[in-house]
Amino acid sequence: MRRRDYLRASGLAATTALLAGCGGGGGNVETYDVAGGANTQTIEVEMTSSGGQIFDPHVVWIQQGGTVTFNNTVGSHTTTSYSADNDKPQRIPDDADGWDSGTLTSGTFDHTFDVEGVYDYYCIPHESMGMLGSVIVGNPDPDGQPALADPQDSLPGGAATELRALNKTVEEALTSGSSGARNNSNAD
Repeated sequence: MRRRDYLRASGLAATTALLAGCGGGGGNVETYDVAGGANTQTIEVEMTSSGGQIFDPHVVWIQQGGTVTFNNTVGSHTTTSYSADNDKPQRIPDDADGWDSGTLTSGTFDHTFDVEGVYDYYCIPHESMGMLGSVIVGNPDPDGQPALADPQDSLPGGAATELRALNKTVEEALTSGSSGARNNSNAD
């Protein structure tokens, strides 16, 4: 192989690896850990650009009336519900209010979840890269949850891929009847 061809091939491989790491993680990951549990009152989710555009953890489980604190650690992010309130397809319970943190460059945003169900949310500037997350509230019946429906055609490809992975994780947690929660020092 000539030096120029080797450098071109090396550059393409490096670019492909870099782009693969930019997504929210959903395109290459089948399932995620579920942090918290049905009795968890409060939990923290980090919003970061460190190692990709992600919410960490991707899926949290809290009790009805519990609060999620979204903490922006690196970058500029939003936490925004998939709901008509935000001109998006409905992927939160029908009786629930949508939310939008606005763009955060630092600090936190709290949202209290009063309606049992499953909620999908995203970061406005990084939605197409798959920066999405899910919140399970209480012990909802998986049947009829808007968040567990197939991703709508109007969503970007990266978002649709991530939603499929999130749905699988949420359905497994709800079907097993336990969160399979990892240790999380922010959970009560």
